[in-house]
Amino acid sequence: MSTLDTEHEIIKAFFQTDSASEIINSLNFMVESLLFTQNMQNVSPEMRVHIVNQLRVANLISQLAENYR
Repeated sequence: MSTLDTEHEIIKAFFQTDSASEIINSLNFMVESLLFTQNMQNVSPEMRVHIVNQLRVANLISQLAENYR
């Protein structure tokens, strides 16, 4: 088995544990927590809201995709 095949199997196993929407939802939660608890001087409040909204859209799309199957 080549390295590429091994990496593919690892990634495949990872995504079989949790659905895409669960992974995206977890990432959304982590990023949102970081954005609103850390004092980030280079990220304005408006930028923080835009980032969170984009993550929420990605989560919605992944949930819709799972329900469509």
